Amino acid sequence: MKRDRMPLVLGATLAAVIAGGPLVPQWALFILTIAFAQGLVALGLMLLLRAGLVSFGQALYYCIGAYTAGGLAHAFKVGDVFLQMIAGAATMGIPEQPVAAQLSLAAAASALQALQRLAPLEKARLVKGLFAAVTADGTIRVGEAELMRLVGAVLDCPLPPMIDEIDPAALAA
Repeated sequence: MKRDRMPLVLGATLAAVIAGGPLVPQWALFILTIAFAQGLVALGLMLLLRAGLVSFGQALYYCIGAYTAGGLAHAFKVGDVFLQMIAGAATMGIPEQPVAAQLSLAAAASALQALQRLAPLEKARLVKGLFAAVTADGTIRVGEAELMRLVGAVLDCPLPPMIDEIDPAALAA
């Protein structure tokens, strides 16, 4: 059986980069840093694409926080990383109080009314997504099944047969 030499090659390459780093000119080090960062982004997106989890909605908030931290460093010469992180988090809109404190029965009723106004195909897509989330770990818990039943009833949308046919006594706690 042939041994996989990839870990050895990667380890030798990493050692060469670390040992040769101080000998590389600044311009080349800058280019290598940018290439490495873009490679990490491409690798992350590739993993997310293969898993079907790509969502660029949160990227806007990361960008706002990053530009705030960079602007503090550039314009105001703030070099403290922790101060930059705090300012970035504040501009990203991270709440000061926990989200659980903002939940209420009125907020849940409002959310369910908004779900009721969805178009029929959107309702079906929502139920399909909820079902995929509930069954992702291979175990359906009582709370998950009841939440699916609640959403199905609010949406006037039929549930997947698997949820409808399950006896509540047979569900995981």
